[in-house]
Amino acid sequence: MLDFLEQVAEATMSLTALVKLLVFTTAVLQTEASHSAINEAKVTALCTVANQLSKTGEVAAYKYNQLKEAALASVQAAAVANQAAAATQDFNTSALYKAIALGAEKCLEDTLNDITTLTPLAIKAITNGAKTAGHIAELTELLRKATKMKSGGAGYCLGSATAATEADSVTDLSCPPEFIEAAHPAESLDKTIVTAGGYSNLDGEATFDSNTGKTSCGFLIGSSGNAANFWMAQTPPAQSVMAGFMTLKPHNSPNSEKATLTKLNTGAEAGKFSSPDSTPKKVFNAITDLTTHSVPGCGRTADEVLAQVAEGNSALEILTDVLASQPNYKAEGAAMAAAKAIRKTAAEGADSGIGEKIKDKIKQARTERLEGAQVTTKQLKDAQQPQGARRSLLLSHLNKRQQLAKLASQLTAEKSKHQSASKQLPNADACKSKTGDDCKDGCRWEGTGENKQCVVDKTYKPKQEEGAKDNKVTNTTGSNSFVINKTPLLIAFLLF
Repeated sequence: MLDFLEQVAEATMSLTALVKLLVFTTAVLQTEASHSAINEAKVTALCTVANQLSKTGEVAAYKYNQLKEAALASVQAAAVANQAAAATQDFNTSALYKAIALGAEKCLEDTLNDITTLTPLAIKAITNGAKTAGHIAELTELLRKATKMKSGGAGYCLGSATAATEADSVTDLSCPPEFIEAAHPAESLDKTIVTAGGYSNLDGEATFDSNTGKTSCGFLIGSSGNAANFWMAQTPPAQSVMAGFMTLKPHNSPNSEKATLTKLNTGAEAGKFSSPDSTPKKVFNAITDLTTHSVPGCGRTADEVLAQVAEGNSALEILTDVLASQPNYKAEGAAMAAAKAIRKTAAEGADSGIGEKIKDKIKQARTERLEGAQVTTKQLKDAQQPQGARRSLLLSHLNKRQQLAKLASQLTAEKSKHQSASKQLPNADACKSKTGDDCKDGCRWEGTGENKQCVVDKTYKPKQEEGAKDNKVTNTTGSNSFVINKTPLLIAFLLF
C-alpha cells in the first residue's frame, strides 16, 4: 500500500514538473515571438532621403550646364563686339566696342576658371551622396527580402504592428533603384525633404511594440551565444547602420530592442550643421556647398553679356588703362574721364540704361558675312549660326588686313616716287652749267638772247623706275574680294 502511494506521489510530482516546464517553454516561445519589428513608414521616410541623395549628380549637372551657357554667351558676345569694332568708322566708338569684346573675354575666363572651384565641391557631394544612398537602399532591401521569406505566422522585420510589408521592390519603399536609367539636371534637391534646417522627415523612433506574436526581427534580438541568432550577446551595444542614419539596439528581452532614426529634421542653420560629427551631417553640408555655389558669368545670353559688360567696369577699366598709356591722358583722372565720355557718347548721352543702349547700337552695325559661298552685308542683330559667324570673322579679318596692306603699298610707292624725284631733279647750279642739248632731264632753257639760260624745270616728272612699275596695287576680283599686291602675294597670305 505504501509503495503504491509513493508511486502515486512520484507520478504527481512528475506531472507537476512537466506542466511547469510546458508553461515556461510556452512563455519563452511567446516572448521571443513578440519581439519588435522595424516600422515600414519610418524606413520609407528614410528612403525618400536616400532618393534625394542619389540625385546629387543632377544638381552638379545643372551647375555645369550653367557654366556652359555662360561660357557660350561670352564667346558669342565677344564675337559680335569684335565685328562691330571692326565695322565702326568712328575711332572712339570702335575703341569702346573693342574694349567690350575684351571684357566679354574676361567673363569667359572667369567662367572657365570656376571649373576648378566647382569640381571638388561636385565630386565631394556626388560621391558621398550616392554612396550614402546606396547604404540606405541596400539594408532596406535586405530587411524587405528577409521579411518576404517569412512563412505562415512567422515573424518579420519590416512592416506595421499587424502586418508585414507588401513592397515588391526597394523602389516601392521610395528608395532609389539599383540602377538609375536616366538623370536630368536639377537646380536643387527637393526642398521639402532636404530643407535649410535638416532632413525634414527624420524625427527619431523607428520601431513599434507588438504582442501579436508575428513580429520578430532577428536584427533586433540578442541572445546568450546562441548560434541560431544574429547577435550572440544578450544586450549587444547599439550599432550604427545605413551610414549613420539608423541605430539598431538589439536586446534579448521582448520590446526592449530599438531601431532609431537619427533625429536630423532640425539642427542645421542656413543649410549647414555646425561642427558636423556624423556622416549624415557631413553629407548634408557637402550638398549645401554644391547647391549654393554661385556660377559666375556676365549673363546666360550674348545680349545679357554685351549689356552687362558695357554698363559694368570691366570694359571701362580696359579702355581707361590703355588711354592712360598715351601722352594726352597722363594727368590724374584724365584717362578715366575720357573713357566715361566715350561710353556716354556711344550711349547717346544717356545716364541710365547705358548697357542696353550700347548693346543695341552694337547690334545695329552692318558687317560682311559669309553665308555659304556668298558674301552679304547684314546687321549684327540678324543672328548667325556659330559656324557661319566664325567664317564671317575670318572674312572681316582678311578684308581689314588687305586694306592695311593696300595702304602700306600705296605709302611705299608714294615714298619711293618722292625719293626718286628728289634724286633725279638737278639743282640750279647743275642746270646752269649745261649747254646746248644737255639742258634737259629736269632742266630747260628760259629767256632769249643774252638772257637765255639753262634753269631747273619745275614741271619735270622723272621717269618711273622699273621696280616701281611692278609694285602697282591691283584689284581683279570685284568689290567684295581681297586687294593684294602682286609681289608680296604669298607672303601676305602667310602673314595675315
